[in-house]
Amino acid sequence: MKYIVMFVLGLLLCTGLAAQSMPQPPPAKENAPFIVYLGNLPDGNTPKLMYRQCPTADINTGSDTAKQIAHAVRNGLLDNFAPKIIVLLLGAEDTGPTQSTPWSCARNIGDLLHALRTKQPKATIVLLPILPVHSQPMRATIRKTNRLLQTLADGHSVIFADVSQALMPPNSDTPDPTLLSPKQKHPTAEGCQRIADALQSTLERLLK
Repeated sequence: MKYIVMFVLGLLLCTGLAAQSMPQPPPAKENAPFIVYLGNLPDGNTPKLMYRQCPTADINTGSDTAKQIAHAVRNGLLDNFAPKIIVLLLGAEDTGPTQSTPWSCARNIGDLLHALRTKQPKATIVLLPILPVHSQPMRATIRKTNRLLQTLADGHSVIFADVSQALMPPNSDTPDPTLLSPKQKHPTAEGCQRIADALQSTLERLLK
């Protein structure tokens, strides 16, 4: 009997210590952002993207792919946030001559959307397209990928906001070179402002 009591006490003690050693989610921040911008955000120009009528935050994942970001989300990347809207700008690191096909890129982004909806079920995800580039072969790949991305949106929990035309001159399918960075992976400050203007009505509707 004595050994049973000692075993139970030891088990309770170990369980308590294990619970204490488990990582705890950080406390919710005051004035938590209503909008979180997530993805391959343009260094230095991210503030130009932000809708300033409510608290916002940006999480720049740098050169991470959609698959890597999904892993980070599942491991707590957004656990201290409770946004109403998540604006997702991806694709720059998932496309390119040596990168994935349109189908695998869309599949990886779909997996990221699933991770976001699991971790942030109350948030509406605004999925932006892969931004256009000047290279003709890449433009064809991006168009195919964006058509696939549109099918991932249900119009409610995930909204596809095609802001590509904001970077195009009138009657053209080639982006304005002044609106993209030299490597064409990110918009310039002016490009970010054009995207923000194109997004404004969507964000205002979702924030009501």
